[in-house]
Amino acid sequence: MIIEAIVLGFLSFWMVDEYMHNVYLQEYANGAILAHLTTYTIVIGVGIDLASTLVIFTLWRNLKETRYKLEKATPPPSKLKAPVRHALAALPDMDEDLPLLPAQPMVESEKEVENVEASTFASPMPENPKPAPSSTSAALRAEAVLRGDDEED
Repeated sequence: MIIEAIVLGFLSFWMVDEYMHNVYLQEYANGAILAHLTTYTIVIGVGIDLASTLVIFTLWRNLKETRYKLEKATPPPSKLKAPVRHALAALPDMDEDLPLLPAQPMVESEKEVENVEASTFASPMPENPKPAPSSTSAALRAEAVLRGDDEED
């Protein structure tokens, strides 16, 4: 295949070189090919149109056959209605507010509840820490004192 490509490339180069340097070949090519260029263009355009139409028709026919096979392969709707209704009835409604996580751990007995409570540890952080006074809040407090608007926290 590589040898064939090399031979075709050499012959193409030779033909172009001959056209460029041979006046008689130029006259023949211009008379034979360029005179009928519009005809060649029309024939090529119609050929592309016909090929496109054939491809589109083939794809449409395959789609139609596939749809027919799928409709034939599925059971009738009457057999599907009851299981589908049963499955849909088991699903929760979208309007219900269901928690993502349970509020408390799910345990079976009081002993397990005590074990769960004993296993929890105290957090080293205070529950409501007071923010440290910042320089801006101290400056605002100082301005309030100077104005006489001293308010106790």
